Formats: sequence, structure tokens, C-alpha cells
Amino acid sequence: MTRLGVAAGVAVGVLAGRAVGQSALVQSPNLQGVWAPPAGHAVFVFSHRFEVLPGGDELFVVPTLGLGVGLGRGLATGLTFTSNAEAVPRNLAGNETELWVAGARVLGRWAIGPRLAYNRAARSWDGAMGLRFDAGAAQLFGEARAFQRLFGGGPGAAMAAGVGLRLTPYLALVGDVGRAVLGDSLPRAAWSAGLALALPGTPHTLALYATNSGATTLQGASRAKAIGPEPVRYGFLFTTPLGSREQWRCLLRPGPTPPQDTGAAVRVALRQVAFVPARVRVQVGQTVEWVNEDPTVHTVTTDDRTWSSPLLREGERFRHRFDRPGRFRVHCEPHPQMRMIIEVQPTPIGVDAVAVRRGDRT
Repeated sequence: MTRLGVAAGVAVGVLAGRAVGQSALVQSPNLQGVWAPPAGHAVFVFSHRFEVLPGGDELFVVPTLGLGVGLGRGLATGLTFTSNAEAVPRNLAGNETELWVAGARVLGRWAIGPRLAYNRAARSWDGAMGLRFDAGAAQLFGEARAFQRLFGGGPGAAMAAGVGLRLTPYLALVGDVGRAVLGDSLPRAAWSAGLALALPGTPHTLALYATNSGATTLQGASRAKAIGPEPVRYGFLFTTPLGSREQWRCLLRPGPTPPQDTGAAVRVALRQVAFVPARVRVQVGQTVEWVNEDPTVHTVTTDDRTWSSPLLREGERFRHRFDRPGRFRVHCEPHPQMRMIIEVQPTPIGVDAVAVRRGDRT
């Protein structure tokens, strides 16, 4: 591995943090984005770009498949495969495979995402440093890229910047522009612009956009397209979490039994992609009930994975009784930024624990 690869690998390890979910609403089409799913979770990404060739009877398509798996502590690894990659010589069948490891760390309103990748077709160690700044309704993106060896050339580097303007919690305008700063084989600026949306009632996101670039790998997103007479291509980006080991086990076990506790429960709403309230205090024997008020699915999962709800659709509820004192941190699996704390205090001396469970405080 070259000095570039070593430096990028060190950056990935040092800047790793907690899990950051992937969403087309918080990245632009030509940027990799700052994300890393929780440990044991997988994310599938499908990108498709096309243009009509002269005569109107044929399409030139550039499909890209991506898979990422969370390693924990804000680290992820995966691969990106592109067919009909224009930068790849035809004797390599036009296929471009990129193996990568990435980190994600949130620092207040900033998110930092280093990435180390190996492009098998170019036989090149490539690196990138991604940034995201949350300015409320607007988010700013940036990415610096460096390449050990461009396709058919020497070293290269590129810079890209993007913006996302959140119209609603489920809609955003996204766009970016990038340009080479080193490398003769990266002649023109690459750009993209489109509309990103979260699909209500699901954990999926979708971006519909126009672009002049070829593919979504680090090298592919840094160059303008070279095939076809049209100046613009159209396409979409679809992201979907594939779930965790715990969720896949649900296929083999019966559904949850109704809670037996008939007493009053402390109620927490899952509203606007947040736990409301984000901190509650209960006593041993009490039950907390979570109600999903969002049109997208959520879970209630402890950080140590000792228990988890199934996927909760809008209007569905989940109850859990706390039988031992302590501080419990929970989050939502599809949306790791959703977090809350439950403080469970011992039952006061002289109070019947059974009465507490039943809601009798006399």
C-alpha cells in the first residue's frame, strides 16, 4: 500500500465515531456521503444512469450496485460495482469494482467521513475526506479526493462541493459540482442536481437527478461522461437498509406476545424522527410504551442489543417492562441519530413492587 493508502487508513481509524445512517437526503448524487451503519447492519445502494443514443432506439446505461456493512464504532466496509464504466478500457469489459472502508464521526453540526478505497480496474489506492455541515434547513457537503493511479494515467486529485436544501422532513433539493485539480485525464467539471425523498412508511430513500458524470465511484464521479452526444444523463439513486442480524432472526420466531402489564405505562412518541421525550425516569417494575407517530418505520433497540422491538409502522406500539435498575440507552435501527435514555430507579423501601407494576401507588 502506498503512503496515500496508509494516510487514508489512519484517518479512517482515528476519525471513526458512532453509527451514522445513510440517506439520499443528506448526500448529493456525485458525493460518497458521510455514513456508516451500526455494527452488523447492511445497506444496499442501487444507482442507475442513462441517456438516449442517436436514433432514439437505444439507451446507454451505467448501473452501479453498492453494499456496505457496519463494523461498529462508526466504521463500515463494502464494495461498489459499476458496469459500462467509461473510464475503464474496453478490454476490461468496462467493469469497475471499488473495495472500500470508511468512517463517520459527528462533531456537533459537522460530520466527517474519511474513505479508503482500492479500484481494481485502475489498480489504484484512492482516498477521500468527506464533510457535512448541518445549517438547519440547508446542509453543505464537501469532498477532497486523491488517486494513486488514474485509468491510463498517473496520480490525480479532485475536489467537489454540494448542497442539500430540506423542503420538508421527506423532501430535499440536492446538487453538487466537482473538478480535477491534478491529472490530465480528468478534463471537465462533473455536476449533478435533483430531488431526494424519503419514502413514507419505509426506511428507503430515493434521489431523482440529472448529471454529466459517468459513475459513482471515487474516480467515476470525478470525471464528466465521454460516451453519447447528449450533454446530460438522467438517473436515480436508491438506498435501503437490509436490517440487522436480530431483525433477520424474526423470520424464524413467532411474533411478540401482548404485554401482560395492565397498569399505566410511561408513554414515549416516535415523532419527526426523534424520541419525544428523549429522557424518561421510571421505577423498577414500570413499563415504557413507545408509539410510532411517523409515516416511516422505526425500532426501539438498546445500544447493547439486549432487546429490540420489531419494525414499528405508523400507529404501532411497543412496550417493555424494566425489572432492574440502571441507565438504558436506546436508539432506532433505521435512524441511528434517534436516541434516548431511560433511567430506572430502585423501588422505594416500603413500596410493593407488584403494586408499582400494576400502577397502584397508594
